[in-house]
Amino acid sequence: MAEPPTAYWRAEGCGLRRTPNDLAAEVARLTASGAEPVSGWLDVHTLRAPGGHLFCVVPLHSKPETFAASAHTWP
Repeated sequence: MAEPPTAYWRAEGCGLRRTPNDLAAEVARLTASGAEPVSGWLDVHTLRAPGGHLFCVVPLHSKPETFAASAHTWP
């Protein structure tokens, strides 16, 4: 069985369904892709995308089954 997700991205009030289990590794991946760290608090990381918009990488706080049932996926 796959490990349950522990985080999701949040961009300008819109949850994006990406569910890394290692927040630090995900932040490192995003910064290597060109995102710039803006701020952080506890496990929340705010970054700025190369296009200028802000987004956050935050820990998942709901039950994995609740997240899976209510998250939206865009192609």
